[in-house]
Amino acid sequence: METENNKIVQSLYLCTTNSREKMQQSIIENILFSLDMALSKSELIDFIKSEFHLEIDDFELTETLKKLSTEKSIDETAGKYVLTDDLKQNILRNVLENRDVETKRKKRIVDLIKSFNCQINEVEIQEVANLFNDYIYDCFLEYGRSAIKFFMPFKNEINANGNALK
Repeated sequence: METENNKIVQSLYLCTTNSREKMQQSIIENILFSLDMALSKSELIDFIKSEFHLEIDDFELTETLKKLSTEKSIDETAGKYVLTDDLKQNILRNVLENRDVETKRKKRIVDLIKSFNCQINEVEIQEVANLFNDYIYDCFLEYGRSAIKFFMPFKNEINANGNALK
């Protein structure tokens, strides 16, 4: 997986409800998508514990996997689980949309910096934009969407699922 902040932000993007069950489904989908390999229940439990610092018992995981299987989100072969091709495509589309939103946000930051007519070069401008973007993620992790709304008061952008993104 990527940096610590990216792992957390990915999980937050995928978790669209306060329900523990839905959160578990999102995390499992995220893991199977990110690793792109079949994992057993015990491997999923270990990975969730080590990467997300969450405790999920075998029963909870079994029920979540059953639900994902019923929803045709995962396939199981020889005790190992993988995402279905349809869900992989759906997640990839969401990841690309989120990257597009991040790219647009960074472009807005770069344009803002350039509007100040500062005597800094393009590399430094990109570095400031990257640092600011990281700062926004840190604020999001600590204060939630209200932090992004405060720093980036632009119009809402809607992804394919109809979710408002900032």
